[in-house]
Amino acid sequence: MEDGPLRCECDRFYVGDGYRCAPGPDAGCDIKRDCDPDAECVLDPDSFTFNCRCADGFSGDGYRCRRDVIGCNIIDDCGEHAQCHFDVVEGGYRCRCDEAKVSGYLSARVLLLNLFRPKIAWW
Repeated sequence: MEDGPLRCECDRFYVGDGYRCAPGPDAGCDIKRDCDPDAECVLDPDSFTFNCRCADGFSGDGYRCRRDVIGCNIIDDCGEHAQCHFDVVEGGYRCRCDEAKVSGYLSARVLLLNLFRPKIAWW
């Protein structure tokens, strides 16, 4: 046994002065708990390190996961009067109705509503 003061040290993957320790830059997700909510922290059997992996149905690096969307560009499921377009806001391909059909449908609907609207007589 050595004589002298006792010295505290942080555990592996932690940094600090031995009294206050925090996860270090090499700490895995098992310590940092920093995976995306749609991911899980898994042990890589080759490197023996913990890494985040997106859950089934999601893509990303495990720290940021996004739901996989199969768009109309792959499954070609747009209706007869619609076209497949890339939606910048949604970040994927979506079916969009042909403008002529939409305006024609709305015009026809308004016409039908006006034709069959009950007539109110004021005496």
